[in-house]
Formats: sequence, C-alpha cells, structure tokens
Amino acid sequence: MHSPWGYLTAGKAKAGGVGVRRSRSNRERRRLLRRLGVVAAAALMLWALVPRIVEAIAGGAPRPRMETVVVSPGDTLWGIAVRLSGGERDVRDVVWDIMEANHLPDPRIEPGQVLLVPVPSGDR
Repeated sequence: MHSPWGYLTAGKAKAGGVGVRRSRSNRERRRLLRRLGVVAAAALMLWALVPRIVEAIAGGAPRPRMETVVVSPGDTLWGIAVRLSGGERDVRDVVWDIMEANHLPDPRIEPGQVLLVPVPSGDR
C-alpha cells in the first residue's frame, strides 16, 4: 500500500525506484560537512573583520601623538589645554581630549600628577 506522500510502506519497492527514500551516502555526508565547514569559516572571518572594516571607514582619522606632562603647583587642566591648543583648537576640545586620554572623571588635577596630552599637529 502506498502512503499519500509517495513513499512506500511495508518495505515494498515501486517500479523504477521512484518514491523510494534512500539514506545519504558517506560521500554526500562528507560534501555536506565540507560545505558547512566552509560556511562556518566564512562566518568566522566576517565576524573578525567587520569591526575593523567599520572602524577604518568610520574612524579613519589618525589618533594624535601623545606626550606626558607633569602637573606643577598652580596648574589647571584649562591652563594646560590653553598652552597645548596654540590658538588653533577650541580649548574645550583639548580639555576633553586630556580628560578622555587620562580617564579623568572631572577636571581636577594635583601637582605631581602625570598626564597624557595630545601633541598639536604642527609639532609632529
């Protein structure tokens, strides 16, 4: 008797082998595993490369060269930023860059503290 889906029941073969469900051969299994391996390798490469590609496109500006400055008594972050800006950059941006480079939660600094500061582009 035939099932409604075209497969044989009770192990009887249909003439010409139509409708007989065969199991996958070892060769087919190897091909499938090889294809899955290629897909997995491609996905891994994309996972590793996409952030770098996006960073190269979006953040293409080179990072400024940094130097160290030792804070003297009476120095303020604003004063250091004014000296570094050279009148070419907004002092607020320089203050922000110094705070970001040194992970400072606020602009308070102390004498003897060593700060990383961006070097103006003209001094390179």
